[in-house]
Amino acid sequence: MTHSRAAVMAAGGHLPTSGLLDPLLDAKTVKRDLGNISEMCLWRWTRDRQFPAPDLIMGGRKFWHRSSVENWIEAQKTATRSIPPRPRVGLRSSRENSAG
Repeated sequence: MTHSRAAVMAAGGHLPTSGLLDPLLDAKTVKRDLGNISEMCLWRWTRDRQFPAPDLIMGGRKFWHRSSVENWIEAQKTATRSIPPRPRVGLRSSRENSAG
């Protein structure tokens, strides 16, 4: 089953799901959902394998399953929580600054 560009855009940038629970999101929607990142940012993340490759490329347009994007976001949250805070280097306490 093929979908024209007009049909995809009429569906709000989403491909019709035909009853599937995991809709496909176009690049414009993915970029918006990731905080309005640029086309170049999405391309770099995908190239560097920091973001999943598209689940479907159709007519030169890229689409991701919503679950692929949501799983990536959750993995980023987990990775961020597991990074210990960096020590503050070169900062002195206010007591040390007033003593000098």
